[in-house]
Amino acid sequence: MSKKVWFSKTKIKPKSPPSSMGGCHSKRRKFVFHNEGVNRDCDKTGEHVKNLAKYVNSQGSGIYYHFIYCPDCGQWAQAIPVDKAARSLKGGAVDSCGNSGNRCGKVAIQVCFAGYGSKKLPNPKNWKSKGKFRKIAKEWNIKPKARNFEKVNRSKSKWNDKSIGYHAHSHAPNNDHHDIVGNKLDWKKFKKHVLEID
Repeated sequence: MSKKVWFSKTKIKPKSPPSSMGGCHSKRRKFVFHNEGVNRDCDKTGEHVKNLAKYVNSQGSGIYYHFIYCPDCGQWAQAIPVDKAARSLKGGAVDSCGNSGNRCGKVAIQVCFAGYGSKKLPNPKNWKSKGKFRKIAKEWNIKPKARNFEKVNRSKSKWNDKSIGYHAHSHAPNNDHHDIVGNKLDWKKFKKHVLEID
């Protein structure tokens, strides 16, 4: 796997060559949101995002996210190709093929909010570079429908619902932490201002 970490403030390039992602239920594509686990201030330059992506990328078989994102400065960093399975969720089969939440469907794009542990995420209306969520979703055919981020759900059937495109770590079966619920993301404002649906 390439150790290259890709950064951008102006565009997103999530495409990568075909790999072994595969698996059943290929239409169940989704975003999965995580917090970093610690609170830190945005440095307004994006260096904190780059540093987190480099750290994640250096962990070998440890925890991987596909993207790191800071809603305060709008910096994005891509740590691994989108068609490689992230490893930010615990294992355990969640579908009939025996895939874990990391591999459920053709792609489960895992995004970490940089600098957010327990502190509240800003109003989605004020997020910077939020349109990139829609660009990535369009390219990977992820439906603009989100779970209620204020609720914790461990149901395999709901996790595998192919009509839902945006989940939190807290929604994943076999997992035990509740991000991003602790960050009190307003899911109605998220749908309106990020997904642009009422």
